[in-house]
Amino acid sequence: MDAQTLTPQNAFPLVGSLEDEQAIKAVALRLVTDEAAGLLKCCLSEDERLVCRHLLRVLAKYPEEAKRKEIGRVKEIALLHWGSPVMSAVDYLGSAMRTPAIAESAIRSAGNALFDAAERTSPPLAKETRELFRRTMAQVIEPMSAEELAV
Repeated sequence: MDAQTLTPQNAFPLVGSLEDEQAIKAVALRLVTDEAAGLLKCCLSEDERLVCRHLLRVLAKYPEEAKRKEIGRVKEIALLHWGSPVMSAVDYLGSAMRTPAIAESAIRSAGNALFDAAERTSPPLAKETRELFRRTMAQVIEPMSAEELAV
């Protein structure tokens, strides 16, 4: 990926499980493409599907070859369709990709937007997306240690 923006978020080493670019990629791919409950399943319009596929093209090159400009463009296109929870999720995932230091909050927001998109599509799908999100997080975030549980 090209040079980072000089922001306070990038002034410190990346340390969280979700600050890893490969983890961000895995989470984004899963949230978009899961056949039962991913963003593509929640799309109500061809525009939403098109933007999800555009995000997938950028994710295919992420992190090594994806340019910040390409990630920013995905976010801009999503903004053209403001009001769609699918587009909000795409925008949040783009934020996680572009600034890994904020990945936890961006991915959480993407999960909330995915849930809203699923709820708009069908209530049973909303339950599936919640389960998908929780399973996905459990795959990339270590569970609490015995020491943490003892507090």
